[in-house]
Amino acid sequence: MGVIRSADVPLAIWIMDDWPSQLAAEDPQLFARLDSDLRELLARADLRLSICDAMSIAFAQRYNVPFKAFANAIDPQDWPPRRRGDTKANTFVLRYAGALAKNMVLDSVRRTAQAIERLSSRGVDIRFEITTHPCWQKTAEREFTIFHRTSISTLRPHTAYREWLSQADALLIAYNFDEASKNYVRYSLANKLPECLASGAVVIAHGPSDVATIDYIRSLDCAVVATEADEEALATAIKGLVEDPDRRHNLSEKGTRRCFRCPQCPPHSPRSACRVSYSGSSEEDVGWSGTISGIRTYHTRTHRRNAGDLDPVLPVNRHRACYDRCRCALRK
Repeated sequence: MGVIRSADVPLAIWIMDDWPSQLAAEDPQLFARLDSDLRELLARADLRLSICDAMSIAFAQRYNVPFKAFANAIDPQDWPPRRRGDTKANTFVLRYAGALAKNMVLDSVRRTAQAIERLSSRGVDIRFEITTHPCWQKTAEREFTIFHRTSISTLRPHTAYREWLSQADALLIAYNFDEASKNYVRYSLANKLPECLASGAVVIAHGPSDVATIDYIRSLDCAVVATEADEEALATAIKGLVEDPDRRHNLSEKGTRRCFRCPQCPPHSPRSACRVSYSGSSEEDVGWSGTISGIRTYHTRTHRRNAGDLDPVLPVNRHRACYDRCRCALRK
């Protein structure tokens, strides 16, 4: 904090999960020590980024300062249109890519594996594939090797990962239903969401309706959303997709259109033209200077300016050309 207080450079903060709420519940004493520092940082910051609008609203009320939403994005050129006959006609393949954290997703991913086993025992030709970081391999082996219709693999290189998503019949986005998990992810937005929508596979969202990602997906009306912590209800929702390829196609087409829609930028905006205008100033580049515990600082090439009017900050369904406009504003 001493370095930040003495540095005559702009300060930006980007928060992606509600770790303050989780910390308050798990370690009140540590939270009490850190909360004042966080509030000071937020009050001093020239730019406060959240991960989505829900977080911006909640954090503005909590900390009495405004936030702007800034989420993940994709490059449409990385995601060629998928022909309707690209997937296999036999076994239905549901895939999940991501962490297996106990305080975020593990219970709901496990419930999905159980639902797949239930469907298989009833004669549905289906399998569930999970790809996750090596740090989650022990968790995966402990939790999922008992399931005959579930397989585990490690994360792939970017191109192979995109192909793996696009070759699925459906992709899972899941969050736990317990209060501890919801305290952490209530205002989070899944980084994988634009990739899943762009893949051409239909999305299955399983989680509580008061988690921002689940609520946002439901608002898009382009996915199957299962908001009960009930294995049978989830199995029924999945079975409905297996038996209705037309519905799968219609939902995935809607999701792809939603993902690639960008009213503010042409599809191939030149990245060299990315700039940001400050209130009362000329266009200048800004760059990230480092990351410490999820809090990022940035600096201008000249002198301190008001970054509160940084524009645009775009929601998750904007494509990579838009993302680059924001990213170029936050780098040298």
